[in-house]
Amino acid sequence: MAKQMRSLGLKAKFLGGDGLQTAEFLKLAGVAAEGVTASSPGLPSTACRVARRSATSSPPIRPIQTYAPYAYDAATAMIMAMEKAGSAEPAKVLAELPKIRFAGVTGEIGFDAKGDVLGGAITLYRVKAGKWKWWKPS
Repeated sequence: MAKQMRSLGLKAKFLGGDGLQTAEFLKLAGVAAEGVTASSPGLPSTACRVARRSATSSPPIRPIQTYAPYAYDAATAMIMAMEKAGSAEPAKVLAELPKIRFAGVTGEIGFDAKGDVLGGAITLYRVKAGKWKWWKPS
């Protein structure tokens, strides 16, 4: 879509949701990605920590995918709820899940009465010089 917009001479801003902020988008869109904005769950510090860990580990590890830390925290929450319930039966696990609180890799994990993550954050990123950069609107 970014390539089509550029080829048609459209000047509209391109803003995408969480799934857009990937290395694959940068590769596929090429120079048309410049200036594109996308949201991603969590705080920018999470993405920075994960990228730093990937780059400095020895031996080098494959880059961690965007959602991996969140999947890790989600799995941890489910495991903790199963342990607390003493069961893997969905009704029992769901009854315990709202009570779960822990320091996850993405931050403090907990849930409100509706089951939404407490204090969930969204960060905006913009492509600059061919890379996703944390973007704070002015």
